[in-house]
Amino acid sequence: MNTNCPKCNNKIDHGMKFCQTCGCKIEIELNENYVCPKCKLNYPANTRFCANDGSKLIKQEEFLGEEYKIKNNIEVNSIRHEKEKIYLNIMLIIGGLFWLVTILLLWEVMSLTITLGLILIYGIPFVLTLWILGLYFKTIIYGDSVKVTAKQYPEIYKLSVEYSQKLNLDNIPEIFIYNGSGLINAFAIKFLSKKYVILMSDLVDLMLKRNKIDELSMIIGHELGHHAAGHTNPWKNLLLKPANFIPLLGAAYSRACELTADRIGYEVTRNIHASQNALVSIALGSESLASETNIDEFILQENEIPEFMGFIHKIFSTHPRMTRRVIEVTNYHKSHNNF
Repeated sequence: MNTNCPKCNNKIDHGMKFCQTCGCKIEIELNENYVCPKCKLNYPANTRFCANDGSKLIKQEEFLGEEYKIKNNIEVNSIRHEKEKIYLNIMLIIGGLFWLVTILLLWEVMSLTITLGLILIYGIPFVLTLWILGLYFKTIIYGDSVKVTAKQYPEIYKLSVEYSQKLNLDNIPEIFIYNGSGLINAFAIKFLSKKYVILMSDLVDLMLKRNKIDELSMIIGHELGHHAAGHTNPWKNLLLKPANFIPLLGAAYSRACELTADRIGYEVTRNIHASQNALVSIALGSESLASETNIDEFILQENEIPEFMGFIHKIFSTHPRMTRRVIEVTNYHKSHNNF
C-alpha cells in the first residue's frame, strides 16, 4: 500500500524512508487504523487480516515494530529509588507472611476445601468490584474529559507512545485531559488490566501556554513511570495491603515511589532543567511567574524548614515536600552525569 509525503504530497512506496521528490524523512503516522506486524502494511479499521501474508492485524497504537522501537530503553528496576527497594521488601515480607499465615490458619481450623472456598468467596467479589469500579471510572472519564489520541492532541499522544515503549510497557495507557477546576495535578490509575493517566487541564495549560512541552513531558513520564514501576498494580497492592496498617510504613513507601517516578520522568526526557521546572511549577501554580523561578533559591528553602517539624510533616505525608523532590532529582542527575 502507498502513502503520500506529508510535505510535497508525492506518492511514497511502502518501505521508503525518504521522499524521492523533496527528501523529506518519512515516518509512519500513528492513527486509529490497523497494521500488519510482519510486513507493516497499513489497513483501514474494518480490516482484520493482511492481504500480503495473512497475519492478524493489530491497532497501530499497539504496534511496536522496528519503526517505533526506542533505543536505550529504561530498565526501571535499575533506577528505582533506594528507599523504595527497602520499604518494598519490608512490605512484601509483612504482606506475604500475613496472607500465608491467614491461609495456614484457615487450613488448620477448616479443611482445604473450605479454605479454598473462602478464598473464592472473597476473591471473586474483589475482582468483580475492581471490574465494576473500572467500568464506572471509564464512564466518567470518557464522558467528562477528552482522550488523547493520534488525532486528538497528537503531540502529547506521540510522547505517550514513545515513553511507553521506552519504559517497556506492554500496553500504552490511555491518557485523558480532565477539567481539574484549578487543581494542578496528574495521576496514574489501573483497574485490572486497564491503565490510565489523567492530566488536569490547569497543569497542561501551565506548561503549554509557556511553550514548555518538555516540562509536560517530564510529568507524563512520571505518571507512566508509576505504571512501569508497578505502583498501580492492584494485585501487588493487595499483597502489600496488610503492611499499610503498620503506622508510617505505608506513607514512607508511597513517598519513595514518588521519588522513583521523578527519576523516571527525568530519564525519559534527559532534561534536568525541565524536570526541576516541572516540579517547581506545580508547587508555584503561576503561569506568569513559572518561567522566572530561580531553582537554586527554591532549593535553599529546604534549609529554612524547622528540623523537627519537617520530620513530623514528612512521616505523615504520602508525597515528599516539593523542595525535597527537586533536591532528589537534581542529586540523581549529578550522580549519573559525572558531576
